[in-house]
Amino acid sequence: MLILLYLYRVGYAIKSEFIPLLRSRNTYYIERALMDLEEHGLVEERLVGKKSRIFGLTEKGRRVAEVLDKLARMIAEEEGRGEATP
Repeated sequence: MLILLYLYRVGYAIKSEFIPLLRSRNTYYIERALMDLEEHGLVEERLVGKKSRIFGLTEKGRRVAEVLDKLARMIAEEEGRGEATP
C-alpha cells in the first residue's frame, strides 16, 4: 500500500527511494514487494539507460492508489492529523 501511495504522489521512483518509506534496507524485501505489485498489474518497471530501473503505476495501479489515497486522507482527517502521508 505504501509503495502505491508513494508512486501515486511522486510519479516514478527508483528502488532505493523505497528504503526509508518501508523502513527496510533489505533490498530483497523491497524487490519482492515490487514484483508482487507488478504481477498484479499495479506497477510497471522501465529501464533507463543500461542499468537503471524506475518504477511507476500502471493505469490499474493509479485507480487503486487513488482510492487508497482518498481513504488515507479520510482517516487522517477523522483522527485530526490533517493530510495523510505514506
